[in-house]
Amino acid sequence: MIRPFLSVIIPAHNAAETLPILLIDADRFLSEQEFSYEILVINDCSTDRTHDIVTRMAPAIRNLKLIDNPDRRGIGAAAKVGMFAARGDWRLVADARNLVPIAAVVPMLPHLTGSDSYDILVGKGRASGSFTFSQRLLHACARLVIGSRLTGIPFGFYSISLMASEKLFTLIKTESASYLYEMIALGNLVRYRIQEVPFTDAGGAFVSEPLLSGLQTIWETLKIRWRMTFKRYAPL
Repeated sequence: MIRPFLSVIIPAHNAAETLPILLIDADRFLSEQEFSYEILVINDCSTDRTHDIVTRMAPAIRNLKLIDNPDRRGIGAAAKVGMFAARGDWRLVADARNLVPIAAVVPMLPHLTGSDSYDILVGKGRASGSFTFSQRLLHACARLVIGSRLTGIPFGFYSISLMASEKLFTLIKTESASYLYEMIALGNLVRYRIQEVPFTDAGGAFVSEPLLSGLQTIWETLKIRWRMTFKRYAPL
């Protein structure tokens, strides 16, 4: 089977209301591009009609695949399932809540299809005031505790190359939304090239799922820092 250029991974928990529009828009947008693609929905143990909706839409959406997680462990765990199931040279993770339209990735595409040798591309929101307290707290903790070099709060989408995803997602241990910062921290450790791509602000969105409480946010970043300090990520 021919490897697609881009795998779109959508971790989804109780996303029945937003997934139909997201999938239709994604299929329309991607079909206009010159590269091949697949769309993977990782159903993270939803209790609504997420499974049924994706199943019914599959005949109309090209290269759509549904993967059902038997247990809900969090967006980080769902994203990891998607990474291991994906076949694309690049993997684009999208927000199932569809707070950011798929067309917002246009500024990212030249970095995927051009000669740039980046390994990770992270969408960056411009208007920080549109983000919630938990999002800003997680970003601040990541910069102070684990040394994240991101200047903006992650926004809507991120892309990672096949090589980087196979390396980093074998190491990532965080199953919550903090996994994104663990991915960035590990990427810095192995000297992957990471680039932020500003997106037009459309309300402010994180990579998704209900946001962490303040205490859990701090705890998750401290655990990442502990693993880094005591070399619990091996081999790098």
